[in-house]
Amino acid sequence: MPGATDSDFHARAGMNNTAFGPGMNSRKGVARQGFLAMMDGRAEVVGGDAATRRTALKHRFMPETLKASRHARMAPTTTSGQRF
Repeated sequence: MPGATDSDFHARAGMNNTAFGPGMNSRKGVARQGFLAMMDGRAEVVGGDAATRRTALKHRFMPETLKASRHARMAPTTTSGQRF
């Protein structure tokens, strides 16, 4: 379960105007964490730095309605002001 990772994903998904910026996790580091977790028999791992893992833990206990409203406020708008 990688967080924001330094890859071409955002560009290919048309998400270059999102707030992730240069603080993304290294793709090699995330891949290594996933590989080591798999070799250790773990079914899940949050890949990335400590901040990514803290955010994942925080979101685990946050109500879905709150997460949805936060994402809606961050969503880019069209030229007519409508959100995607």
